[in-house]
Amino acid sequence: MYGSDRIGITLQTLDPNGFDRGTILAQTPRMLQIPSRHNVTYTKLRDLVAPEAAKLLVQGLRDHVFVPPLQAIMGLQPHSLVHASKITSADRQVQWDKWASVDTDRRDRALGGLWSMVRTNLTEAKRVKFSGFEILRRPTIFHEWFDERLFDRKTKVMLPRDSDEHVQFFVFETANKEVRPAMYIEQGDSIIISNLRDCRICIKVNHITVEGQAMKPAAQAMRQFKSRDKWQLIKGPNESILVEPKANMKVHRVLTDEQ
Repeated sequence: MYGSDRIGITLQTLDPNGFDRGTILAQTPRMLQIPSRHNVTYTKLRDLVAPEAAKLLVQGLRDHVFVPPLQAIMGLQPHSLVHASKITSADRQVQWDKWASVDTDRRDRALGGLWSMVRTNLTEAKRVKFSGFEILRRPTIFHEWFDERLFDRKTKVMLPRDSDEHVQFFVFETANKEVRPAMYIEQGDSIIISNLRDCRICIKVNHITVEGQAMKPAAQAMRQFKSRDKWQLIKGPNESILVEPKANMKVHRVLTDEQ
């Protein structure tokens, strides 16, 4: 998930007060190179690590490293370590407003089953699972849509553009239950999702499973939400794009100087 190109194996005790904080009893003498780290999956990494981990465990048993008093080894220097965290369902909840496309792709390859709570209306949401990720160059229409967007000066509401027909959005809930838009376009049966964090690349999603429904092609599944009928895009701080319910405010069109 961190994009590392090397991996090591550690034999350690369990710590009752923390995850991945036990006494280090043995380690692989060298780091293993991860082949094709840009497309490696959990399964491929497991198949690489498992034989070496088995060797380390067997040697540890033969050396009786588990017999008290335990002899901790120095191991790798603390500044070179990345402590593992305990994986929970929250680690699969996509933060479309914070993760770059490569982060989302890494999480999918490492964990799978990525999901978001997507608003079906102004108050209700359904769990939506995303699968079949691909990284690709950002389509030109996103550059035009993001860079040339205009807002009503008084209300901060985004003014309609011709590209709105192609650039859609869905409204998802953050971990803090805030609502945010994720912009996407359709490409055949798939959708391509972009955000302000990625100027060059986007992430393509091929399949989506909406809570209570069977898996469908991503473009078909997203059409049921019709977010533009219920939400309007507004200008937030630092040029961010937020949403507000259409039903709760009246929009007065005020042309900007640019128009």
